Amino acid sequence: MVKRKLLLVEDNKEAAELAWLALENYDVHTVGTEAEGIAAIKADCEAYAVCVLDLILPNGNGVGVVRRFRAQCGCMPLVITTGLQDYEVEATEILKAGAQEILRKPWYTPQDLSDACTRAIIRMDIEPIQAKLDAGEERLKTGEALLQSTADSVHLPPKGG
Repeated sequence: MVKRKLLLVEDNKEAAELAWLALENYDVHTVGTEAEGIAAIKADCEAYAVCVLDLILPNGNGVGVVRRFRAQCGCMPLVITTGLQDYEVEATEILKAGAQEILRKPWYTPQDLSDACTRAIIRMDIEPIQAKLDAGEERLKTGEALLQSTADSVHLPPKGG
C-alpha cells in the first residue's frame, strides 16, 4: 500500500520525533521553519495529503503562519500543533484562517494526531460539496443514492450493491 505524503513543519526535534511515531501510516517529510515549509508547498502542493504545522516557528508564528500556508495551497488540510498555553484566544482566528484542527503539545496522544490528520483530510474533501449543498446547487437523495448538481447528475449504487 502506498503511503500518503504528509508535510510536518516542526522546529522542535523531540516533538518532530514524537509526531513521526504517531504518523507511521504516512510518508512524512519534515522541515523546521516556515520558509522551508512554504518552499515545500510551492514545489509540489498537490503531493501532500495534509500538513501538520507548528504554530510557533522561527521567523513566523500565530495566525499569520496559517494564513501564509493557506495562501500557498488552499486545498491542503492543515493540522495545527501548539505549545502555547492560551492558544484558545487565537483558536477562532486560526480556524477562520483555514486550519481544520488544533492540538495542544505535548498533551495530545499519538492517536490524537493521527486521527486529527484523518479528520482534516475528510473535511477538506467534503467542504466543496457541503458549500454547494448549502447554496442549493446540489442535492443528495439518500433513498435513491443520487447526487445531483445544476450541471449534471451522477447515479451512485446503493451501499453493498
